[in-house]
Amino acid sequence: MLKGINHQMIELCTADNPYFERAFFVLRPDCTDRDISHMQEEARRMLSAAGGYTALDRNRRRARRIRLLWGVTGAAIGALISVAILSL
Repeated sequence: MLKGINHQMIELCTADNPYFERAFFVLRPDCTDRDISHMQEEARRMLSAAGGYTALDRNRRRARRIRLLWGVTGAAIGALISVAILSL
């Protein structure tokens, strides 16, 4: 555990993550007296749940699907309006 100027921190070095070499977790002041091994395990769990940039890729895919859906919806509405105008 590292001790900062005003905060205590946990540093985790990760060799299996292709994006990050290490991560720092700043501890809350009321948690500094708890078991360090439990806090390190919780930090590892949070780090593995973060998953690097996978959430970013998932958000980009979701945004692409939404744009595609809006494009198809707009085209369908345009086609319906054209059919309605031509049938008058």
